[in-house]
Amino acid sequence: MPTFLVEICNGVRIETTSDPIQCCRSDAIITTIDRNQNWSTQTDHAIQMVAGYGFHCKIRNKRQSMVDLQAYLAEAPGNNRTFTNVIFVVDLMTSPLQKVIYAGLGKADQARLKVVTIPRLRADSKKMPLQTKSAVESQLSSGALEYLSKNKKTNLTSIKFVFD
Repeated sequence: MPTFLVEICNGVRIETTSDPIQCCRSDAIITTIDRNQNWSTQTDHAIQMVAGYGFHCKIRNKRQSMVDLQAYLAEAPGNNRTFTNVIFVVDLMTSPLQKVIYAGLGKADQARLKVVTIPRLRADSKKMPLQTKSAVESQLSSGALEYLSKNKKTNLTSIKFVFD
């Protein structure tokens, strides 16, 4: 599938693609989770298609301690072919989407990951008012650019947004 937009910010390649997320090679997928751990988004299904419930099981016991914008790194439950980790960012739908992305990228950087994939978050949430695809995409990109502008010495080399 084609790559639509490529931008370089602080030496980090930022691109937009329409490839299915389970086909995008990366060190981690950054996605959201709520306190109820409702794993019914398209991204959750894609993760489960590749790795079963392995990633989700790694954070199941953290339910009681979850606070908004807290990021959890779930490392690969075995030999995974496409992505090695999943970063779950707690999203109680009270913070701007830019802050969710900022938290996820911060966790990826802390874990010294280089390549991350980010789907269109909140796009299929019943709790959020319907937003246009372009509005969501703009907020996601804005969060990434804000993170990179404030963190000049990052381990990240590539951020791939998946907008199917």
